[in-house]
Amino acid sequence: MIDRRSEFRLFASGPAKIVAADRDTTIDCTINDISSSGGSFEISASVRLPETFELVPDDDDSSGYQCRMIWRKDNRVGFKFDQQH
Repeated sequence: MIDRRSEFRLFASGPAKIVAADRDTTIDCTINDISSSGGSFEISASVRLPETFELVPDDDDSSGYQCRMIWRKDNRVGFKFDQQH
């Protein structure tokens, strides 16, 4: 299988939260990989995910990243960082 990504991806697994625009809805997820432009994570296949959201990794830095969903297959979601905000 050929990897068509234009950027290096760091394969990492770690917990994170998805925060919806209303700031009241949070969804637990697990980050799979990340690059300077986006990445992928896993969530329950039954969860409805907004097109745009804030991704907040569970680390010492509580700041989040504005993201846009670009694909979804079952419980796996691909996203890109939204550079417009």
